[in-house]
Amino acid sequence: MLEDIPVLLAGENVHKAREVRERQQREKETQRQEAEEALAKKAALKAHRQALRDQANEITGRYEGRLFHVMPDEHTLVEAVQSYALSGWRAGYHWSSSALEALRSALPLPKTLDDALAELNHWTTLRDDRQFVRRAYRQASQDGDVMPEAVLKRMVILADLVQFELPINTIDDLMKRVSFQMDTRKGRQMSEPTNLEAILRDLAAVRQTVDFHRELTREGYKFPLRI
Repeated sequence: MLEDIPVLLAGENVHKAREVRERQQREKETQRQEAEEALAKKAALKAHRQALRDQANEITGRYEGRLFHVMPDEHTLVEAVQSYALSGWRAGYHWSSSALEALRSALPLPKTLDDALAELNHWTTLRDDRQFVRRAYRQASQDGDVMPEAVLKRMVILADLVQFELPINTIDDLMKRVSFQMDTRKGRQMSEPTNLEAILRDLAAVRQTVDFHRELTREGYKFPLRI
């Protein structure tokens, strides 16, 4: 090999020289591959961030640029409990029974499961959209929540309505309630007896107001059911 000639002329070990050259070639190839991988990762990260920003722009566009503005219903909830706000360095509110009642009555309280789910979904969507946009633009102030505390408390009230407070008398509503209770990401984690009590109460209501056999037959159940 031509590379061996200088080694031979210098009287050095040809085999060792070849090993050194091969090792250097491997190291150079490794460095080349690592550089390519680093560039690919950088390009992928840039594309990912751009995709997030594009989606964030689409979200803010739906709100006509007012995503982080205080919405009218948000303002209503905050104003309703303003007198219960803690003063001084203690941020937040004193959530007494009267404060919670003020929050419940600040906006019309849902009377059906669907209405409660609809309002809860409204707040959840707004919160998710704000959090997504804030993360997409990697804004510095990411420690605090994107929703006022009064709204978060209203969401807890709505979750309680869905989980056990609102009376229901249809199988569909009962299925929605159980599904909501099973989703650990929603609402408060109530004790098992509390959830079971709500289900038993609902079953009793359904039994009184619905012909169970006809209801289940219409849903495809062919066997007789005695209550």
